[in-house]
Amino acid sequence: MGMKRFGACITAATAVFVIFGDAHISRLAAFYGRIANPQPVLTSVSPKTISAGTSNQVVTLNGHNFVSASTVMFNGVQHAAAYLNSSRLTIQLRQNELYEPGTIAIVVVNPPPGGGNSSTAHLVIEGPNRSLSRGRSEP
Repeated sequence: MGMKRFGACITAATAVFVIFGDAHISRLAAFYGRIANPQPVLTSVSPKTISAGTSNQVVTLNGHNFVSASTVMFNGVQHAAAYLNSSRLTIQLRQNELYEPGTIAIVVVNPPPGGGNSSTAHLVIEGPNRSLSRGRSEP
């Protein structure tokens, strides 16, 4: 009998099927491997500034090469990220993380194999607005 059909399936775990004759499988080769994650690139965060003491805040991270297993380091503390697509993640920050004014480092981390850390972006936590009130003296 001659070859009647050939089928192939290529995915992250690759399986190749070669079918000869009357649908008898004469050869099955499976190659299981993991595809290396890319190194993430972080280009911006939104918002760029937040007022100190703000209650729970969502921060959007923009860039590329994000994967569903990406995490975010916010001021050195790992946060789970909500994966929207390969160029957008979000993180939820709690009020106690937004208490102190300052500039906070944000880094996206893709896990091995491959992966690595993005460059650093910054989020500014602004101090409370202070206004000086001047009393009026009347003559």
